[in-house]
Formats: sequence, structure tokens, C-alpha cells
Amino acid sequence: MNGGSGRPEQGAGRFEQWQAGWRVALRMARRDVRRHRGRSILILLMIGLPVLLISAGATLAFSMTLDDSEQEPYLFGTGQAIVSGPVEGKQIYQEALGGGWGSDEKAPPANPIVGIETDPARAIAGLTGGTAIPLSQGPLRVESAEKTVSVNALGVSLQPHADLGDRAHLISGRWPANDAEVVVTKWGAGQGLPTSGRLSIATADSKDAVFTSRTVVGVAEAVTGTPMGMGVAPAAVVLVPWQQKATGPGPDAPAWLIIDRGPVSWEEVQDLNSYGLVTVARSLWALPPQALPVNDHFGASPDTAAAGTAIAMAAAAAGLLFTTALLAGPAFAVSASRQRRTLALSAANGATRTQVRRTILAQAVVLGGISTIVGTAVGVGAVAALRPWLARVLDERLLFGLDVPWVFLAAVAGSALLSAVVAALLPARALGRLDIVRAMRGQEVARPVRHRVTIVGLVLLAIGAVLTLTQVDVSDGMQQAGFGLIGGSALLTIGALCVVPGLLTVIGRLGRHLPLSIRMAARDSARQRARTGPTVAAVMAGAALLSASVVAISSDTAEQAHTYVPNVAMGTATTYDSLLGAEEVARIVASVDPGIVTVRAATLARAVQDDSGFQPQPWATGPGRLVQAQRVGCTFEQSRPTESFFPEQRCWSIGTDGMMGAGAIRTAPAVQLATLLQLDEAQRTALADGAVVLPDVSTIPTPARPGTFDAVRPTPTDVQGGAVRFWVMDGESAENGDFKPAGAPQTVTRPALVLPWDQFSLGQSQVIGGYSAYLATEAADRLGWANQPGFVQLVDPDGPISAATEAKLTSALQAASENASVQVERGFQRDDSVAILVLMGIVGLIILVATFVSTALSMAEQLPMMGTLAAVGATRMTRRKLAAAQAFLLSGLGAVVGAAIGLLPGIAAAKTVTTTGGQSHAGFVDMSAVPEVVGPFVVIPWLQIAAPIVLVPIVAAVFAFVSIRRAPTVTRRAT
Repeated sequence: MNGGSGRPEQGAGRFEQWQAGWRVALRMARRDVRRHRGRSILILLMIGLPVLLISAGATLAFSMTLDDSEQEPYLFGTGQAIVSGPVEGKQIYQEALGGGWGSDEKAPPANPIVGIETDPARAIAGLTGGTAIPLSQGPLRVESAEKTVSVNALGVSLQPHADLGDRAHLISGRWPANDAEVVVTKWGAGQGLPTSGRLSIATADSKDAVFTSRTVVGVAEAVTGTPMGMGVAPAAVVLVPWQQKATGPGPDAPAWLIIDRGPVSWEEVQDLNSYGLVTVARSLWALPPQALPVNDHFGASPDTAAAGTAIAMAAAAAGLLFTTALLAGPAFAVSASRQRRTLALSAANGATRTQVRRTILAQAVVLGGISTIVGTAVGVGAVAALRPWLARVLDERLLFGLDVPWVFLAAVAGSALLSAVVAALLPARALGRLDIVRAMRGQEVARPVRHRVTIVGLVLLAIGAVLTLTQVDVSDGMQQAGFGLIGGSALLTIGALCVVPGLLTVIGRLGRHLPLSIRMAARDSARQRARTGPTVAAVMAGAALLSASVVAISSDTAEQAHTYVPNVAMGTATTYDSLLGAEEVARIVASVDPGIVTVRAATLARAVQDDSGFQPQPWATGPGRLVQAQRVGCTFEQSRPTESFFPEQRCWSIGTDGMMGAGAIRTAPAVQLATLLQLDEAQRTALADGAVVLPDVSTIPTPARPGTFDAVRPTPTDVQGGAVRFWVMDGESAENGDFKPAGAPQTVTRPALVLPWDQFSLGQSQVIGGYSAYLATEAADRLGWANQPGFVQLVDPDGPISAATEAKLTSALQAASENASVQVERGFQRDDSVAILVLMGIVGLIILVATFVSTALSMAEQLPMMGTLAAVGATRMTRRKLAAAQAFLLSGLGAVVGAAIGLLPGIAAAKTVTTTGGQSHAGFVDMSAVPEVVGPFVVIPWLQIAAPIVLVPIVAAVFAFVSIRRAPTVTRRAT
């Protein structure tokens, strides 16, 4: 009030008018939505479906990922810290959260921990001032009647009815008191483990594991996980702690949960570091990243998770805004066109431009609000309802609860609502320039095209094309290329949208030379650009996305085909499982097909640590014998790498010092190796006598042929007088790869058997980067040379292993061990067909839906025109042809323009993705044969691009054609 005059202040009056105007507009919008349910449902689907998909995906992703605050109660339970170690030797330093730790040469010796050898728990408790609960965790083997399975287990020593909170708590029964008892968790029961009776468990996840029968004494809930590397996961069984393999901090190292004390400070953590212990304190775990103490050795820890989440939220919101605006644009444009006469009548009775515009915007607010609420609720509800099934199929961490990202979903909902308003904004602004007389008479047409808008669009297209194609330089880094690609694509899209009205006008003028129905459709599309322009834009966006995607996918496939190196020889198979020995695999394979030969791959090694795995190790620790082939002009010291010395390339040689596979010698029983290499009788005899099999490098094709081992360049070996000379030295292999000799090297000479490359490559493998020579196991044993066991290779002398035999082998091996697998090498297999078909289906559906919605609403708007045509003699076939022609014209124009626009980002993305450094391809061993850069590969799949351009307009035309099913209602004039 102003001075008691009773009049409202001027500002308050404007606000009240604005509020009252929106109240009336929203009320009218709600009534219009109820009155036109079909159109409203279509718009709801356009806006709600993207919201539903993003909401469901975001909820699923957040539920599968536990952040620090969510992991804290599970990691620490009722404790205050987790201590792991100790590291023998020197004092260490660590990051605040324990994710990184280390030491250096100048570090003083670690302080001794009194009693750590005899009673570790008491010794750790004495250091920390609390109670130390020993923890063990990792995969263990459980034996059932049918097969053995690997389960996640927690080892913890607790009183019968103790409780560690979310870390481990009883539901019924008691905790195990000795190694003859076990507790099964609810998760384990869901995996088929019994909750009573007995279980056979081995406290080692290897083929040599010894099973012991244990009594189930309780049911609990428990988790495994350490901040030092093992993520939180539900445990299937709980046992007393067992001996861990690791000797230092890490996911497999001994650990203790510290309870019965107050929070552990950063100063206490650093004090425990002096004893070689990595300590993760709950008090530090609860701090935000910016408040964590900084270790000078590591520096501050950036909050990458928060930054990544913010980027993901912004990208999803922007993508949703753009996509939904294009999809919903045709519907709002047609709706505004349909209400022209009603709004003109309102304007004639005093409604302002703002009020007229507000009528359309209010419909966008109502429909957008309903769509976002329903889409978000259905998306979250679907994940909640399917969570038990998703937990089994996708990730067991979903069992920890449903994590709904409300902030992210609010941003998505706001973006969707904003996109609806943006989609309605252009037709609403056009209504503000409504010609009342023309609209009342039904003669409203679009305003003339502004040439400056078309010129701006062409300039943006040119700038976008240049920016997209010129910024793709791998040497500039992926980040710069990414910004150029994204920015250029955005300019191309905006420029194309500016050019669309001009294209419609040009088509309308050129339509005079076309058949009647197409000519009328072209002219009507040009006149009603407010309705037809958004339809073309929606189709164009989908076609551009499809075009860019199929070019990038096809180009990536071409790069993979060119650089592909087989896993093993064509038609042979490999099987991997550390729980099945070669003898057991051979027995199972023979039961399926006695004709298949089982070849146990091994690699010549300095020493053999154990026989528990198939994967060969580059260096095995312990006493052993170093074997190194002599190169002409190179000494022994020049030929072998050490911890601090990398030999010259000319001195590389085959033997046990092959670096990461370069120069490796594969060993196998003579009979199996001869079958694998398809040797004749003379060659078999030479192999059995101890000959070293070498490739004839002059027979290796250059350039390499895709789908072959031609890219595997073996380390050259000097053959002198038909033999190869080796240095042999006894000594000790260290963990760092160094070899400490125990004497002078001796010379051993072995005959050489040189094979053509096509024959030699039959025994090749990419498991360790390729072999440079082969040797019979019997010969290696006679010489006292050690073998490191590797994978098992299956060979059928009669030809390639069939798909049916592969399936039988897989079933038979998995019956013995659930982790077993069989993979037959069949060369490069194009694996993008499914992805392209799915992409084409999704984008094609988007294009069709956008076209169908626009066509259906256009037909409703054109009923008066159809009535006029019928009144002057047009048949139903004529009207059908007109509707089909317009649908074909709009969808075809959008598809052609979109496909052309999408080619440029597709080519740019292909160049970025398929241009790589040649030495990054692991198959190459001889670096002199490696090009510095491989690529780019640019493939334009014209058929995949052309198919939607042709099929989608045809389907849209057919839909429009059949939608005209009856004659329109014609009203006789009164005069």
C-alpha cells in the first residue's frame, strides 16, 4: 500500500498481473491437455522417455558405485582403523587414505615390532592402543556334489556372539571358533550354499587346494574390502583367519581392524608408517578431499570423482535438453498452428502478445512437468523393482542398497522441463506476430525467410566443417581434438537448423515441375514452415547421429582388422583356468573328442616358482639357470637386461631373459609340438634330438597381413654352422627381474631347425607377445633348463575345431570348474554389426516417431484443407497422395541433410580414434619393423547410411497414406 491510498504499489501490481496471467494460462493448458489426450500422450512420450532412460541409468550407476561415505560403515564397522603390513626393511610413507604408499633409498630401517612373529594381533594392539581383530579376505574354493566354485570369503576372529556392525554381524548361530567351522552369509545362501550341515572349503584358490570339511555354525551378513585396493563386496562365507600370501600392504596382505579406542589421527598414522605399516584411519576417511592432510611425496589428491560427476551431469543435461527440444518441437509447432484461430479470436478481444505466447508456453510447462515427474518416478521405480535381478546379473554391489542421485535427477528433470519450454518457445514467439485477420480467415502463412539467417547458417556450417576436420591432430592430444570435434559438431548442427527454412522455401519454388501431389506438399511445407521446420530438424538430428556413429564404428573396425593379431593359430583353441591342471584338461578333452591333441604351453624360464597358474611369468624368483643365445659381435653382458640396463636392439637374443615375450622360447612335449607345427618325419626326429626350432625371417610378408601372425616379428637369432650357441649360467632370480650370477657363463650348442614362417607361426601365441623359438620339453629337461607352465592349446590334426565341438568342450570343462573357458581362434571377427544394427534401429525409431507425430498432428490440422479439396472433387486417393508426399518430403529432406552433416564429425572421430602409435601394438616385437604411426582409417559405409535415408521416408509416407481413411466432414455454407 502507498500512503494509505488503498492502491497497490506499481511493482506489486505488475507481479500480480503476471501471476494471474500464468494462473489462467496454466488452467487453460490443463484443460487443453485433457481435451486432446492423443496429442498430449505423444508429447509426454517424447519428453518422458529420455527422462525415464536417463533416470534409470543414473540410479543404476550410482547404486553400483559406493563412494567413500557409503563404504565407510562397511569397511570399518565398529572399528577406527585398518592396519596392513608390515613391509620388511625400511620405513614407508603413504597417502592419507592409504591408496598409495612407498619408500626410498634414504629411508631409515623400519622400527621393529615386538612380538609380531609370535602373536601378531597382540603386537599390533600394543602399537595402536586398541584391540586388533585379524582380517583375511579373498576368493576361496567351495566343493559341492557337482563341481567346485570360487566364493568371496572373510576371515575374522571374533567371540561367539560379537558384532562388528556392517562389517560382520550375526543373524543366527555363532561365529566359527576354529578351522573346522564356517558361517554362511545371506549372500552365500542366495548363491546356493547350505545354511546348515557341512561344507568342504579350501583356503587357497588354486588347483592344488586341499579341501577340508567344515560345520556350518551360523548365518550372518559380512563384507570384504580394504581401502588398500579391494572394493567392498559381500562375503559368501566367514571363517577364522587363514594365512595370506602377500608380505606387504595390499588387498591380499594380513590386516587388522582396530577397535576399542578413539579416532586415529594423521600423526598416529605417520608413526605407524615408521614400523612399515600402512594405516587407514576412519577419521581421515570421513574428511572431504580438500581437508585431507597432504603428504609431500604424493601431493594433494584432486577430487576427480566430484569433477567427473559434475561433467557427467552437465553432459547428460545438455544432451537431454538438445534431444528433447528437437523431438518435441514438431508437436508444439503443430499444436500452436492448430490454435491459431482460437488465439486470434482471443487477441481480437484484447489479449496481448504476451498472453497469447503464454498460452503455448503454459502447455509446455504442464506437459513437461508431468513428463519429468512420471519419467523420473518410473525410471527409479524400475531399478528398485528389478534390483534383486540386477544384483545377480550386473553387479553384486547393488545389494548394498538403492542410491538415488536426487541432485542429478533434479538437474535432469529441470533440463527436460526447460527443453519442453525451449521447444515451444519458437512457435510461441511466432504467435506473438499473429495476423488476426488472416488467422480468423484461415490464411495464416509463415513469414518470408530472412536471408541473413540463411547466410549465418552457411557461415556456421563452414566454420564447423573447418573446426571439425582441422582439429583432429593426434600430436595435439586427445583433449584438443575432442574440443574441436564437439565444438565443430555443435556449429554444424546450429548452422543446419538455420538453413532448413531456406531449403523448404527453395523446394517449394522448385515444386512447380513436380507431380500434383508432390507440388502441393512442397508448397504447403514452404508456407507452413513453423510446423514443417521442426519436423525436418528432428529427423536431421537423428540422421546426423546415425551417420557420424556408423562412420566412426566402421573405421574403428577397419583399424582393428588391419592391426589384428590372432591369439593362437587359426582353428586351434586355448583354455585358461588356474584350477585345472593340464592332465585334467587333457582327460576332459579326450572324453569329448579323442582326436583333439592337448598341447601344454610352457616358456623357458630362469626358475619355476610354482605350477599354480597358466599364465607364464616374465621372471620367476628363486634359484635358477639363465639361458641366453649368443649374438655375433655381442658379449654376454651386452645381451641380457638387468634392473638398470636395457640392451641394445642388435644384442637382443632368445632365451630366459626375453623381455615381456620378446625372444621367448616356447617349450612343449616333442610329440605335441610336432603335431602343432605339422612337422615331417625328419623334422620330428630333429626336434626330439633337441633341435631349436627357429623361423625363416625372410619368409615373413611385409607389410603384415591382417588376421595373421605376420605382425609378430621374432627376435633375430644367429645360426652358425646349422647350430645356435647359448650362454648358460646358474644364479638367483630376484623379484625386480635382476639375475645374480653364481659363476661364469658356460657355452651350450644346440642344432637349429629353421621353418618357413607360415609353418612356424602355427605355434605362435599372443599370450606373452609371441615366441621367437621352440624347444621340446624333453630336451630342456635333459639340459636342466626350467619351464614356466603356461596356457593349454587344443589342436585338431584333421582341421579347425568346429563351433559345435567348441560348445561341447566348454560345457565339459565348466562342469569341472566354473571359471574354465574355451576360445577357438577364427581370425578377425567383425563385431560391430550388432552395434550398428541396434544404433540404426534406435535412431530409425527416433526418426520415425518424430515423423509420425508430426504427420499425425499435421493431418489433424489439415482437415479443413482436406475438406476444401474434397468439396472441389478431390478423391480419397488424391488426399492420400498429398499426405504421403508431405511426409516423404519432410523426412527425406531431414534424412539427407542430417546424413551429410554427420559425415564430417564421423570422419573426424574416425581419424582421432584410429590414428595410434605403431609401437603401441603389442604384437610387434622387432621395433625396426614398426611404423611410427598407424592410421588413420576412414571408412564410410554408404549402404548403412543410405538405408535409413531411403527406408524411413518410405515408411513415413506409407503411414501418412493409410492414415487418410475416410472423407472429411464438409460443412455447407449458409449463403
